[in-house]
Amino acid sequence: MIDINKKVLTSRYDYDLDKNIIAKYPMDRRDNSKLLYVDRSSGDLTDHIFSDIVDLLDSSYMIIVNNSKVMKSRIPARRITGGKSEIFITDILSDNEAYALLKGKFKIGDKIEISANELLSTDDLLSHDLLKNDLLSDDFAVVKSSLGEGRYHLEFSQTVSDIMDQYGKMPLPPYIDRDVDISDDNRYQTVYSKRLGSSAAPTAGLHFTNDLIDRLSAKKIAVEEITLNVGIGTFRDIKTEYIDDHIMHSESYSISVDSANRINAHKLAGGKILAVGTTVVRTLESSCDSGGVLLSGDSSSDIFIKEGYKFKVVDAMITNFHLPKSTLLALVSAFGGYDNIMKAYKYAMSNEYRFFSYGDAMLIH
Repeated sequence: MIDINKKVLTSRYDYDLDKNIIAKYPMDRRDNSKLLYVDRSSGDLTDHIFSDIVDLLDSSYMIIVNNSKVMKSRIPARRITGGKSEIFITDILSDNEAYALLKGKFKIGDKIEISANELLSTDDLLSHDLLKNDLLSDDFAVVKSSLGEGRYHLEFSQTVSDIMDQYGKMPLPPYIDRDVDISDDNRYQTVYSKRLGSSAAPTAGLHFTNDLIDRLSAKKIAVEEITLNVGIGTFRDIKTEYIDDHIMHSESYSISVDSANRINAHKLAGGKILAVGTTVVRTLESSCDSGGVLLSGDSSSDIFIKEGYKFKVVDAMITNFHLPKSTLLALVSAFGGYDNIMKAYKYAMSNEYRFFSYGDAMLIH
């Protein structure tokens, strides 16, 4: 147990990562991933497959999922002077405007042309003699302002959603270290994704299938949806020496009146809340009052949950295995207990569990 009155070294949340355990591709079937059950009270670990959650849970649980949909936010582009660039959309502001990260430096008024290269096959490129030159579309973006740290306010020639549909690629995390495959368009989304706005998938939810949700429903285990748009900050590790000096990124969330009422009623009746992923944990813990009553509405959260935090809503959680020295690992350690989680990670690495976005999961109870 740490002394919460003393500053905690970020190295506390480091571990030796064997890159061979990073999942480059998802399992053939979503719910066939491994599931490591972590008992917070005893520290006991039990091996399962993900579909076993139907047997591990009963009707006292309500499962809360994040229905945010991942944007095809990586847009190949070229400077008007000819140099290659890339537009990474982070926030949609209106039909034609967005915040985005850009490769390279730009000034207000600069025009960025959208490239269509990656939409063509190699044969198409050869026939057009374009292997060394971008094929430019008629679409473009104009820089309206700079927000700092490589982020800009852009205005597009057509709607942002149309630009992403026509030219965008899924924003797979850098550690996957491969080209985006067409199958990622489906597999890097949860089956219940609805509300477009995330820069990364709420990965704990990638294990659910429609059939599994139907089986949970048949067992009278309710599944409730909230929304948190996952930001690019989820990829960033903690750079500061002490964890308390890290500045947390902010992410927008939304909880409907009906969802808040059903969650509150379930808790009031003595039921348990199972959060699917750190995004759901952050949303629920950000949007409740001091008594744990959930408040509906649209807001944003920059809550940094770490050891010493007192959870007010969440009773259990499903989560994937996270990067060393990440805010996500700090959150999971706060919920599951540091010693339990470090023990679980060591066990998982020794027993061929797959890590990160397309990897396996833990059920922490």
